[in-house]
Amino acid sequence: MASTEEMLRKLGDLEAKALPLKELRDNMNDEVRKSAEKRDKLNERARELKNKAMDQRAKRDELNSQIQELKKFRESTKTDFSGLREQSDRIKEELKALQKQMTGKERRAKSMFKKLEWKLQTDPTNLQDEARIIRQLKGLEGQIKNVEQIDKLRAQLIEINAKVRSEKIKNNDVYSQIRDLAQASQENHIGMLESLKELDAVKSEADSAHQTFLDSKKKADESHHSYINFIIEIKELERQIHQNEKNLKMDQVQRVLQAREVTAKEASEKLKKGDKLTFDEFKLLVERGMI
Repeated sequence: MASTEEMLRKLGDLEAKALPLKELRDNMNDEVRKSAEKRDKLNERARELKNKAMDQRAKRDELNSQIQELKKFRESTKTDFSGLREQSDRIKEELKALQKQMTGKERRAKSMFKKLEWKLQTDPTNLQDEARIIRQLKGLEGQIKNVEQIDKLRAQLIEINAKVRSEKIKNNDVYSQIRDLAQASQENHIGMLESLKELDAVKSEADSAHQTFLDSKKKADESHHSYINFIIEIKELERQIHQNEKNLKMDQVQRVLQAREVTAKEASEKLKKGDKLTFDEFKLLVERGMI
C-alpha cells in the first residue's frame, strides 16, 4: 500500500489537473449563459419582425383589395364620353345651321312674343284685348320657332358639358383615391420586404448564437464530467489518506500500550524484588491498581 507521502503527492497532482477543468467548465457555463441570452433576445426580435411583416402584408393586401373595389366601381360607373362627344358635336352642328338661318326679324319676334306673353299674364285686359294679344302670339309662334330650337339645343349642350365635367371630376377623385392607396400599398410592400430581410439576418444570427450555445454546453458538460471524475478520485484518495493517518495513529497507540505493558511488568518485578522504582514506574503501577 502506498505511503501517505506518496498519496499526498498524487493528491496534489490530481488537484492540479482538476483546477483547469473547473476553470474551463466555469468559462463554458458563462459562455452558455451569454449565448443563451443573446439567442433569446434575437428570437424575440425575430418574432417582432415576423409580426411586423405579417401586419404590413395584411395592410398591403387590404389596400390592394380596396384598389380593386375602386377599379370595379370606376368601370361600373364609367361614362361613355365618346357618345357624349358625339351628341355635343351633333348639337353644335344643328346650332350652327339654325344660327345661319335665323334673321334679325326672328330675334325681334321672340322679344315681342315674350313682352306680349308677360303682358297677358300680368296686365288687366278685357276680352277683346286678350283675344287680340292671343292672335298676335299665335302669329309670332311661327316666326320664333328657330329661336326656341336654338335655346333648347343650347340648354342640351350645357347639360351635356355639365355631365362631362361632373363625370371627369368623379373619375379624377376615384383615380386620386386609387393613386393614394397604391402608394400606401407600395410603402407597406417595401416595408414588408425590409422586415423580412432583417428577419432573415436576425434568424441567421440567432441560429449562430444557438450553435454557440450548444457547442459551449457540450464543452461545459464534458469538462464538468472530467472534473467530477477527478473529484471522485481526489475524495477517494483523501479517504485513503485519512484512513492511513487513522491506522498510523492506532499503530502508535498500540505500540505505546505495548510499551506501557512491558514497563508495568518490569516495574512489578522490581517491586517484588524490592528494587527502587522510578516516578513513572510508580505512577504506572498506581494507575493499574498494582500498588
